Amino acid sequence: MDEKLLRNKALQMMDKPIYRELGEKCTGCRICEMVCSLYHEKEGINPRRSRIRVVMSREKTSILPMVCRSCTDPACVASCPQDCLTQDESGMIVVDESACTACGECEIACPFGAIHIHPVADVAVTCDRCDGKFLCVNYCPEGVLDWLVPEKLRALR
Repeated sequence: MDEKLLRNKALQMMDKPIYRELGEKCTGCRICEMVCSLYHEKEGINPRRSRIRVVMSREKTSILPMVCRSCTDPACVASCPQDCLTQDESGMIVVDESACTACGECEIACPFGAIHIHPVADVAVTCDRCDGKFLCVNYCPEGVLDWLVPEKLRALR
């Protein structure tokens, strides 16, 4: 995300953490997917169950981690026919798993590919920030991922 767009988003969400990635540095190691799946699944590493996805362009010229961007007006929430998605005060998307029918409308609506249907639980899943641990950020060996908390956002102004 270029600095001008980042600053505009920062001004909109000054009191909420936002996600930033530096895709040009991503090597495609998928450690972020591994730590995410291990944290959430507790039964081993399975990147298909991760809340973050690493994708490569068709030309295989760029690699990009895909994770929830905490949009100010999230299309995934608006698209859910069951109203099982909400956005909390920090900007995080919350899934009511008991109401989710796995229809996939949220997947289609998300412009970032950051929400998907869990292959086993059959409910929508998206980044929950590992309960504040931000494991993908902490374990990324290239420093590609970052969560900009309000203190960091103010420093960008």
